[in-house]
Amino acid sequence: MVYKRLREQIAETRVDDVKALDSMTTTILERSYRDPREVVSLAHSEDEAIRVTASALLLSLGTLALSPLLDSAATDIPEDYVWDMQTAARLHLDSRGRITAALKKMLADTRPAAVGSPFSFKEETPVPRRVCDEAYLLLRKLLAFEENEEDRMLNRQAFLEMEDKERDAEIKRFLKTKTWISLTETSETE
Repeated sequence: MVYKRLREQIAETRVDDVKALDSMTTTILERSYRDPREVVSLAHSEDEAIRVTASALLLSLGTLALSPLLDSAATDIPEDYVWDMQTAARLHLDSRGRITAALKKMLADTRPAAVGSPFSFKEETPVPRRVCDEAYLLLRKLLAFEENEEDRMLNRQAFLEMEDKERDAEIKRFLKTKTWISLTETSETE
């Protein structure tokens, strides 16, 4: 029943109705985080048995526990603070690993994908690309730590300007070497 009401709310709400969207967001987040927040609180309990069980439960909750954990990190108790941040980092790395694995699987998918923002103007036509192209760009954004925002944007543009065969070659090169190269610099051997 709750989902039906939410579906109806969404159907009745315009995308530019910021007040209604903010209200729905707040309600959903409050419902979603109520129990994980309590588990975080119990993980900071003085009762050792409750603390151990709540900590184990917190780890089992995975990414659902990440925001409540970060919002309630026990900064006043050094050992709890360290554990909270170690756990948050672990949950983040687990999520990043899962996303990376899913994106690497997408690299083999050459189907065309009409990629664009649902908020963009309908007159704007995105550069034609494939599932594998978007996966490559997302992997680069997620894993190319040495790239600043400008380099990332330039490499993205250079990649999208390539022909499909060139993109395929770059994807294969990346899968083989597991390294990111600048796509904007031309090699002297070319």
